[in-house]
Amino acid sequence: MLQFQLDGTTHEYDDKRLMFNEAMEIQKACGLNAKDFNNELVAGDSLAYAAVFWLATLRSIVAAQGCTLKDAVAQLPFETWNPDLGEALATMKRVEPADPTEPAPAPAAGPDGSTAPTSPATSEPQPQASPTPTPGTATSDSSPTSSASAPGSGTT
Repeated sequence: MLQFQLDGTTHEYDDKRLMFNEAMEIQKACGLNAKDFNNELVAGDSLAYAAVFWLATLRSIVAAQGCTLKDAVAQLPFETWNPDLGEALATMKRVEPADPTEPAPAPAAGPDGSTAPTSPATSEPQPQASPTPTPGTATSDSSPTSSASAPGSGTT
């Protein structure tokens, strides 16, 4: 994933994903098909970099406004967009998204230094289990050991 700044705003471009509608907008705007776009980007072509910065900005608009890509393109047409490529290139760096398989950080310790057990699925504190009763301290008689169905239970 590439991260860069334009006009002081940080944008990210997932270079492992190019949706068909995005590729078509790049082709209409720049004349670069998907293969040429990738090849020219690797070669350092200014038009390809501008397309990356434009697409990342469009993705940010879509995410912020919940609009479609076409709506974002209408708001920011490539033909009139004039970014500071120097700023974007100077701040561009590769970042890796957080690995979803990495374990969550350990819970913070309480004032006594102990930590509450957490659920592996949610990292939320688990309720404490009630103590196990001591044998011989039951408060009611044992259940019968027969397995016959009660009347009206639906079994015959």
